[in-house]
Amino acid sequence: MKVLPRTRVQGEWVRKILQWVNLRPEEGERTGLMFAFYTATSIGLLWFEYSATALFLDKYGAKWLPVIYIASALMCSGLGVLYSWLQRILPMRGVLVAIALLAAIPLLILRLGLGVGYLDGLIAFGTVFLLRLWMDAVEVLNDLNSQVAANQLFNIREIKRTYPLISSGLLVADVISGFSLPFLLFAVGLNNVIIVAGVMMLVGAGALFYLTQRYSQAFPDSPTRYWDDDEPEFAVRRTTGPLQRYIIPLFAFFILGEALYLLVEFQYLGQLEVNLDTADIAGFLGLFSGVVGLFELTSQWFLSSRVIDQVGVFVAAMVLPAALSILGLLTLSGLLDVLIQFFGHAIPFPDWVTGLFVGLILLRFIDELLRYTLIAGIEPFLFQPIAEAIRNSTQTTVQGIAEPITTGISGIGILATIGLLHWAFPAQSEAWIVQWQSQVFIFAIVLFSLIWLLSAWLMRSSYVSLLVQSAEQGRLGFSDVDLKAFKRVVVEALEQPGTEADKRSCIQLLSQIDPMNVGEVLAPLLPRLSPALQSLSLDVMLDDPNPSYLSDIQVLIDHKPPPDVLALALRYVWLSQPELDIQIIKPYLQAAVDPTVRGTAAALILRRGTPSEKAEATNALRRMLTSKRERERVMGTRALGEAEYLQALRLYIPNLLQDESLRVRCALLEVIAATHLQEYYPSLVKGLYYKSTREAARSALVRLGNEGIPLLLELAEDIHKPDLVRLQAWMALGEINTPEALHQLVQQLMTSWGTTRRNIVRILVKIPNEAGIDIVLDQFGRSGIETLIDQEFLLLGQIYGALLDLTPETISGQEADLLRRALQDLQTDVIDRCFWLMKFLYPVSAIQAAAFNLESESRSNIAMGLEILDNTIDIPYKRAFLGMLDRRSLTDKLDCLVELVPYQPMNPSDRLRRLLELRHFLSDWTLACCFHLAKAAHVSLTPEGTLVCLRHPTGFVREAVLAYLKAASPRACIELLPMLKNDSDRLVSAVAQQMIREFGLVS
Repeated sequence: MKVLPRTRVQGEWVRKILQWVNLRPEEGERTGLMFAFYTATSIGLLWFEYSATALFLDKYGAKWLPVIYIASALMCSGLGVLYSWLQRILPMRGVLVAIALLAAIPLLILRLGLGVGYLDGLIAFGTVFLLRLWMDAVEVLNDLNSQVAANQLFNIREIKRTYPLISSGLLVADVISGFSLPFLLFAVGLNNVIIVAGVMMLVGAGALFYLTQRYSQAFPDSPTRYWDDDEPEFAVRRTTGPLQRYIIPLFAFFILGEALYLLVEFQYLGQLEVNLDTADIAGFLGLFSGVVGLFELTSQWFLSSRVIDQVGVFVAAMVLPAALSILGLLTLSGLLDVLIQFFGHAIPFPDWVTGLFVGLILLRFIDELLRYTLIAGIEPFLFQPIAEAIRNSTQTTVQGIAEPITTGISGIGILATIGLLHWAFPAQSEAWIVQWQSQVFIFAIVLFSLIWLLSAWLMRSSYVSLLVQSAEQGRLGFSDVDLKAFKRVVVEALEQPGTEADKRSCIQLLSQIDPMNVGEVLAPLLPRLSPALQSLSLDVMLDDPNPSYLSDIQVLIDHKPPPDVLALALRYVWLSQPELDIQIIKPYLQAAVDPTVRGTAAALILRRGTPSEKAEATNALRRMLTSKRERERVMGTRALGEAEYLQALRLYIPNLLQDESLRVRCALLEVIAATHLQEYYPSLVKGLYYKSTREAARSALVRLGNEGIPLLLELAEDIHKPDLVRLQAWMALGEINTPEALHQLVQQLMTSWGTTRRNIVRILVKIPNEAGIDIVLDQFGRSGIETLIDQEFLLLGQIYGALLDLTPETISGQEADLLRRALQDLQTDVIDRCFWLMKFLYPVSAIQAAAFNLESESRSNIAMGLEILDNTIDIPYKRAFLGMLDRRSLTDKLDCLVELVPYQPMNPSDRLRRLLELRHFLSDWTLACCFHLAKAAHVSLTPEGTLVCLRHPTGFVREAVLAYLKAASPRACIELLPMLKNDSDRLVSAVAQQMIREFGLVS
């Protein structure tokens, strides 16, 4: 029995674990390190939070929390400015580690202030205030650090898989810190927990430091420069119309969410202060957080995404405000007090367990549970409809400016409310004031929750119009759509007055988002739509005919629509029913009926009619196919594609392939694919050679699906076929877009080179919904793409070496100039392929922006392009690539590649022979120039390489080899000329025949 090595068994287990958590192998280590950093830092932060909160309530009481909110808003805004400033003056890894240390070290210093016994009344009092204030600062800094580090470490596609796992580190920290805090309190005491928290945060900082060193290529060595400083101003100018109607409730949604969080926290901590001792508060906070953390973990892993999928984004957004308002009303009504008294007979509750206390505990529990699961899960969706050009600035404004300002305003509002109560009731006791204060704030929670609910509803109403705009501009991911909200607004858009283009966009978008249920929305609206929209609607509904909508289709038929609409309606009626009376359709076979309807009726009868009925339909189609009128022949030919069995009509196909009408020939290509006439498949391939039939032939081959893959591969892999025809074959494989077709493209990507590789990469990158990018990463992984990029760098090194060795000083002449220009063009092609390959790993928009700026002659634009790349890519040879793109000398560029391609100077003859060895990687024109220069400079090339190039698929390369042989080896040339005089390329055959005459041979 064969025993697998231990390391291999461990590797299998690792792969299985990574698959279980939806990670790729190359993402496992980075994700694990990020998870360790975030979890360790969060555990320390939560220990610090519980301790600081307990100390603050003991020294100051909950009434001072509004002051903290105000001071926190000012300080957190300042920290945001500090963070941005540090990014401008320090490298990214320095900023991350410095911020992590900055968050932890003050804890150790502030702990000293708690231990000064003889000044306890003053220093300790101020220290506790600073501790509570610093707690908010550490939360902000930790969130910034984790998000920035994750964005640097993972590209946009990786982060969709990895960040949910990384962010769950906070939930794990909730559980660990919560249940461990009582033991820490017992072991070291409340004050010393702050030291333990600081040490744990330093452990997190150490993990982050190791991470930045381990993956140094992901973190730029230079400070960050912002090339989009003007974007917010541009964004403001564009926030009009539907966008403005969406952004206003979006701001309200996040502002009200932050205000409610603070109100619930203020009342919750106030109740803990009143009913528990200081040490008990810290222990309660820890246990409460542990319990909530368990529920959050369970919800995050098993429930949240399913709930969002089932009820939609906006219903999920309404769950928390609805729950808060209901619990607030229950607390105000006194029902909880009644329940406590009822159960008090069986369970002896302490005296301090009141309805108000229980109500606020439940409010806090629901708020934390749903806020960090459902609300956190939908936040990215809410920003998705906004144009990408202003999405980041809008999100920064909402979460980086509006929320901190809300914190300060909430603090001022709470203080004002407390002061107003004291001013209005000066004679009442403090206990009475506190009781009424709680009632007022709970009423405010209910009121703001209802407004929060309204803001979610208002967002939903303007959500779809933005989605349609996004889809029209090709920047919408359909997985980000709230389907139920979209369907409701599509109905409204189609029923109300509006432009034809907008309604068409709605139908097209609906068919892409929910193709299986599109009839549910469109069928009832058919009679009220324009003929063009009726045709479009029936087209998308025919993809999945459903008998449930027959009554709506019959209403449309009764209205006597135009012929093209009637033909589609009849086809829907027939295809959606297993049995149908032929007599309903037979009247449409008469010659007076429009050819569109007549052809459709004949094709439908050919599908399921009796033999006599099929014969009648066959005669009708025969008359159409042999008619002298082009429209009759076109409609008759199209009808053949809808028939399942062509029977006797096959006899007409050869004549139709030669028809004088281009429309007939193109229609017949679709028929061949639709009816799977294998004997005519060569005609589909042949159609790719002619400009007039190219689109129709490619569309027909795409329609064949997987059946057409062998035909396309045979054509695409044949290097002797024209490049344009091979490109059409590659494009068709991409448009087939099945796993089998994409697999073939991916396999070709690894083995192809030059123009073919560039074509395949472009096709894969442009496949909708990033399906091509995903399958490449699934099969090759990040390391595979980096290998392809390294191959391009190796060729660049050879190009730079050739340009250095073939300077005008070492070799001159027209042929040498041609080769130098060809090598420079080849360098441009290689860099272009590098940019295309990087689109598999990084945001396409960032790579395009960098490439666009680097093509400029302006130094500032080039610097901007390099800066974009520096902050985007993290490939192993990143520094080398940036150096090659900069305006440096050839020697400097070669120095950048010294680790990958050591440069060895060669004389021109050796360098030409070296280029010939690399012939498979050179462009056709560069290879031809090598032979022209070898001829002019009398350079002796290897016989093997020369003879191989004589069989090159490109004619002008064979012609260059022939010219070289004539000068370098006339005897060999004479022997080869008889084989070349009938060459398929007219240039080569003409040159060969001319040489035969020059050598005096018999032609």
